[in-house]
Amino acid sequence: MRVYFLGCAGWIPNQDETSCFMVELRDQLFLLDAGTGVSNLFGHKDVLERYDRITVLLSHYHLDHIIGLIYLLPHLKGKSLHIYGPGVPCYEDTTEGILERLLQPAFFSRPLREFCGEVRCFDYAGLDFTVDGIPVGVVPQRHSAPSFRLTLDNKLIYATDTAFDPSDWRGDYRGMTLLHECWDVVSRAESKHTSAEGLLEGLPPELLRSTYLIHKNPEWTTGDYDALQRIAEAKGAHVACDGMILEI
Repeated sequence: MRVYFLGCAGWIPNQDETSCFMVELRDQLFLLDAGTGVSNLFGHKDVLERYDRITVLLSHYHLDHIIGLIYLLPHLKGKSLHIYGPGVPCYEDTTEGILERLLQPAFFSRPLREFCGEVRCFDYAGLDFTVDGIPVGVVPQRHSAPSFRLTLDNKLIYATDTAFDPSDWRGDYRGMTLLHECWDVVSRAESKHTSAEGLLEGLPPELLRSTYLIHKNPEWTTGDYDALQRIAEAKGAHVACDGMILEI
């Protein structure tokens, strides 16, 4: 498995684009979320040429996680596009219906169904599923809208846009890699997001050295970034940034 960090910011782009991670796994190509980080695919045309399908796994539908779908168009010639999202019953519409509303003619000139020769949307509805034999684990999260932790092939955990509760992380995570949001540096009461401080204090010890902090707050100051780096280094975790490539 190879992971390309295309979008490590949350909300709006700054030095990083918003949420998107490309994963090469067996003979499949995945995108975890489709924020503005999709724009970084232009730097990976050699990777895209190896696959005839792009599979997008959406954690939820906030714009910083889906707006980059329109940036896929130049990369879809001769390919198919499959999109998995929470859909019904988590939302009052299907994944296809939600995305079609975003891409209606008032907002974008190309309907989703015309992005390429084959576009298929699936609702995972909070249940584990498989993509051509590759398991995708699904765990509900605590957020302002329904969002889900996704685990790919029992190796890579993607958890963004969620409050953190240590009780959600009971189990054996040895040999796994975690991409987890850190919208705050230190904990804030009643937050719908996670702080680096709370996360790294509460995660199972076996996960700390393979944890990458993502979905960073674009309003942080230099002092906030320095504090984040100190907190991460003290626990052996990593602060993610666009352009990183990880072999698992």
